Amino acid sequence: MKFILYLIILLFLVSPMWAKDGVIILTYHSFLNNGTSGLDFSLEEFRGQMEQFKLMGFRFVSLAEVCNNQIHGNKNIVITIDDGHRTAYNAYFEVLKKLNIKPVLFVSAYAVTKHHYFLTKEQFSALVKEGCEIGVHGYYHNYMNSSAYAKDPSSVLTEAQAPGPVMKALLGYQPGFFAYPFGACCPESVLAVSHAGYRWAFLADEEIHFIFPDEITDWFTVPRTIVYRWNLAQIYKALLEIQDNDLM
Repeated sequence: MKFILYLIILLFLVSPMWAKDGVIILTYHSFLNNGTSGLDFSLEEFRGQMEQFKLMGFRFVSLAEVCNNQIHGNKNIVITIDDGHRTAYNAYFEVLKKLNIKPVLFVSAYAVTKHHYFLTKEQFSALVKEGCEIGVHGYYHNYMNSSAYAKDPSSVLTEAQAPGPVMKALLGYQPGFFAYPFGACCPESVLAVSHAGYRWAFLADEEIHFIFPDEITDWFTVPRTIVYRWNLAQIYKALLEIQDNDLM
């Protein structure tokens, strides 16, 4: 009996990921299938990826559940789609809705109301009615990193401050989620986003980030993993190494 107990303790010590509630936040961008971007996938490829994640035993959870530390186990995925590109509409209705997945849509306030490459107000409203979580992705989608702030502080402040009234007019409220354009920030932009009334803010890069909500000390620099064509195999490999602590 003592030997079995020793093995259980050793298992938790050498494999801490197994014993915690964790999640990976994946970030997509567009679904044109035109071969011009490593960020772009066809709807068929996107569907295949979602189905593969399910076959691997992963659950799709909301960003609100993550931020409120309400997830269980460590085979959890949040799907986020950045920018508000017009193809996000079909990605939801033709793929995600059929698989009962609610994504987080991080939209640039100016683009979603002014630019023909992006969601129309009608499409945006339809996605909101479907229960998609909405976040802000800046105003013009300009950089908010240190070099951008050194060059033009007002531009960085605009990215943080200007979207709120626009989103409130569209939604009736200002979202609590903010994703830094290009996934990068600096101390000044973090402070600006905080002062603009957001509760959580997110980074993004190509690295594979498996996060544990109860260990996050700074909810304004939460990492996300951008899904590229070239790192998809690495993402699959990392997910295969995760064993669900709900089964232990």
